Amino acid sequence: MADNPNKYLTTGQIFLLLIWKSLLVLLCFVLFALYAFFVPDAPQAILIVGWSVLIPLSAFYLYRTMRLYSAWKTSNLLENIGDRQADVGKKTEDLLTEARQHPESPFEIADALYARSLFLFTRAEFQESLKAAQERVEILRDSHDVSRLALALTWLAEVCGRTGDMESAQRHAALAVQLLQPSSANNAADTTSYVGALRTQGTIFYQLHKFKDAGSLFQQSLDLMKSIEAPEQVLMPYITMLGATFAQLGQFDSAEKMLGEALNIAEKHESKDSKLLASVYTRLGRLYARTDRLDLAQKYSDQAIAILEAIPEGERGGDGAYYCDAGLVCLKQGRLPKAEEYLLKAMQSVKEKCSEQHPGLVRIQEILQEVYQAQNRPAEAEKIGQEKDAVINLHKMG
Repeated sequence: MADNPNKYLTTGQIFLLLIWKSLLVLLCFVLFALYAFFVPDAPQAILIVGWSVLIPLSAFYLYRTMRLYSAWKTSNLLENIGDRQADVGKKTEDLLTEARQHPESPFEIADALYARSLFLFTRAEFQESLKAAQERVEILRDSHDVSRLALALTWLAEVCGRTGDMESAQRHAALAVQLLQPSSANNAADTTSYVGALRTQGTIFYQLHKFKDAGSLFQQSLDLMKSIEAPEQVLMPYITMLGATFAQLGQFDSAEKMLGEALNIAEKHESKDSKLLASVYTRLGRLYARTDRLDLAQKYSDQAIAILEAIPEGERGGDGAYYCDAGLVCLKQGRLPKAEEYLLKAMQSVKEKCSEQHPGLVRIQEILQEVYQAQNRPAEAEKIGQEKDAVINLHKMG
């Protein structure tokens, strides 16, 4: 099947394409008006049909252009968030302030709230990110735009997952999946939105240690993205998460194959200081630690930590998993003090950035419990084990 050249246009490119179409419609409108003026005895049927088509069409393209202009401004800002620019936070505030001055444009306010929420999310300010995400959903509930609402619910589920509110995360993700069921298998935009909801739902299951459910959703997501011929760099996060899930299920050969594929793509398309590349490195380090290939485990773990710690601390986002994986490698190597250092750092990060009882703590606590047992510190091992069990029971983890 030939690739559709418009499938992955940026919002800015789509905006320019829409302006071009609007100009063509306007030209037709002007020409028809000239025809009606200079040919006064033109048949009434032609005039009626012409005006009845061109007037609604012109209004439609004017409306679409204004809507997309708002999205274009937001997308320009979102593209800069990953560049660690110091003024991005101020820009998101200004964009939201400007949007609030036009309450008659709820979509513009919703787009600005998303930009603000995403910026705060990248800085691991999850509670503040949650407030913006919730307000966006409330605005879109009244808009009767089901597609926009579903995308907002997908994002809200993602943020709820980071704050540890797993019940709300599951509820929002399930509703988004239901609303985003694609109407056509060949509609790339519908499929991409639907896959985003599936992936978020899979991530929530993964956090709750429901790895079979997560794996099924990640596989479905990957298959759908391949069906619309998504570029390999777009497929990489799905391949990475599927590989990580295989590792959690003990399917180590499949995990190594998937993570190796993700690594090849990441090294081809990402910069050497990319956190996406670091996310593949840390999962490979975890895999090789679990299969006792400790030289490879240390190699990839060290690379992941080097990338992470080169990022200013306020801009790292979630970093608990990286330190947890490094702690596992050190435990396997018998470097117990260093393992404890990494794991305590991981636990502090999750508690401060997410919540005191986030499901992401469980794996950290399991490994830290092993460290304390290996150091003959039974009281501390028992205490951390009790904390772990409390989180498992709270979230009914698999």
